[in-house]
Amino acid sequence: MTAFTRPVADRTTFSYPITDYAADLVALMKPALQDIYANGKPVSGLDTTNRQINRILAQD
Repeated sequence: MTAFTRPVADRTTFSYPITDYAADLVALMKPALQDIYANGKPVSGLDTTNRQINRILAQD
């Protein structure tokens, strides 16, 4: 039980980020980051992903 209660007592817990369209954002970010880490593509490719994410978040 202490595995769950110790972080609360130590105040080391944190909230996960919560956002609208989380599944859509993951669907964009996961392949973009895999391209960078696994396929050696340039980080500048995230500019396109960032624009796509901004369009999704602007839907509200």
